[in-house]
Parts: sequence; structure tokens; C-alpha cells
Amino acid sequence: DLISYLRRRFGRTYNGAIYQRLAIAGFAGVIMSRLWRVPLIVEYNGSEVWLSNNWGSRLYFQRLVSFVEISILRHAHLLVAVSEQLRQDLLKIGVEDERIVVCSNGVDVSRFAPGSMLSDERAVLRQELGFEDDDIIFTFIGSFGAWHGVRLIADVINSFKHEADHPVAAKCKFLMIGSGVEFPAVEKQLGAALQDGIVVM
Repeated sequence: DLISYLRRRFGRTYNGAIYQRLAIAGFAGVIMSRLWRVPLIVEYNGSEVWLSNNWGSRLYFQRLVSFVEISILRHAHLLVAVSEQLRQDLLKIGVEDERIVVCSNGVDVSRFAPGSMLSDERAVLRQELGFEDDDIIFTFIGSFGAWHGVRLIADVINSFKHEADHPVAAKCKFLMIGSGVEFPAVEKQLGAALQDGIVVM
């Protein structure tokens, strides 16, 4: 198991810290933190119990999983919440504010700025993807999980079909990149408009 592997890999002592994303019944970080006497940092993307109940299927051993989840949060020396809302959720269940750091999910916007690519390169890429030079492109890149709101995005895309005569709406195109549990539903919503992940309207 993971605990045995870590002990074989790093030995009886380890000088550092453990960084672990909260996972269902993922108690290994707590155990190794205590054995090695090093800090445990837990990344918090939300309660796995809540996620299962609202965006998945109810866990068979839900009470046990909930107990383990709370135990992990209590044992962690530091919790990294990926949004301010999740920080508030942690505070509501009794986690001390001084043990929470907010590190929001995001991207380096400078890498996606219009000036980050030469105009010739941009033109070639647009042509390869089937876009015109003056198209306004809205892009989604993600895991197509329920928490990303991809079905809502599909609804918005479909709404543009009714505005096809509007000069601006007619130039709006959508690029969706990724896969996941919500992809079949999005594919069904968009129908023929979806071609290899590109919504052409």
C-alpha cells in the first residue's frame, strides 16, 4: 500500500513536508506526518462527501468517509483552499483561520494574452481549427466535471443559435477542450454543432 511504499522509498525519517490533496479516505498523509514528525499540508478542493452526494452517487460508507475526512482536516498543519468560498466552508466546520491559506485556481494570463503569439502563427492556428480571422473565440479548457459548469456553457452556446442574424453573435465561435464525465451530456446538448471539440455556428 501507499504507506509501505513511502517507508521503503524514504526510510524511517524524512526532512520536509507532506503535501496531499484531500481524497476519499486518503489517510496516508496523516499517518506518515505523525511517523515522520513533519508538517502535513492538505489541498482542499471541497468535501468529497458533498461532491459525491451532489455531483456523483452517494457513498456506501458515507459516515466512515465523513469521519476520515474530518479527521484529516483536523490533523493537517495547514489547509490550502483553492477559493475563498472553500475557506469559508472550512471555517464553518470549525477549522481555525490561522491554519487556512487561500491559493486560488487560475492560469498565467500573460501566456494567453493576444500579443503572446505572432500574428502569422495565430492566423495559421485559426485556420487549422476552422476559424476565420475576425471570429471572436470563447475557449473552455477543463476536465468536463460538474463543478466546471460545462452544461451551462452548452446552454449558452445553444442560445447563440437564436441570435445568428446578429452581426456580433454570428462571429462568436466556441472552442471546448477536454474530457470527463459531463462530456457525453454536453455532446448531446450541442449535437451537430460539435465537431472535434469545436463548436461551429
